[in-house]
Amino acid sequence: MVIAEVFQYLIRKQAEEIQKLKTEGVIRETVEKYAYISPDGKHFRNSLPSESAISAGWKWGKVKFVKFVGHISPKHPQWKSYKAAKNRASLLLTARRILKLNHDAVPEKGSVRDALKKGMLATHARRGNANTLCFKALRYLRKIDNRLAKSPERFLDVERWISDRHNKMSDCK
Repeated sequence: MVIAEVFQYLIRKQAEEIQKLKTEGVIRETVEKYAYISPDGKHFRNSLPSESAISAGWKWGKVKFVKFVGHISPKHPQWKSYKAAKNRASLLLTARRILKLNHDAVPEKGSVRDALKKGMLATHARRGNANTLCFKALRYLRKIDNRLAKSPERFLDVERWISDRHNKMSDCK
């Protein structure tokens, strides 16, 4: 197991958490209304597409569908955790980019500084936060690298995820 795989796992888990928070914030409402229904019954329209549509089998009838009426917003109780998850994802993506630029090894501070000056890092961060984000990501990279070296047993879930991923890939071939 290498540090790049650990960060791929962390990014995957963070993405799942963000998706879960977003779907919890979605508000759905079942709506019934009258509309023109297609011959196969899968589609409906408020108005007829053409005069020949009636002869093609479109019928006037009642339809039921799910309408999305709300989503996660700053007023939602989970908004703070959603924003924290997005910030953590940004940190993890920046760390992954640092690893890619240094061929999957933890770089020195100077090389990160040079990459920042060249504009190769934190393209997804706000302009004023790029430096802070990159150096936070570097510190986090070092922290995870030290944990990986000192106690790799802490990353058993990452190993399971890697082996599952390899098994799925071998099954596809």
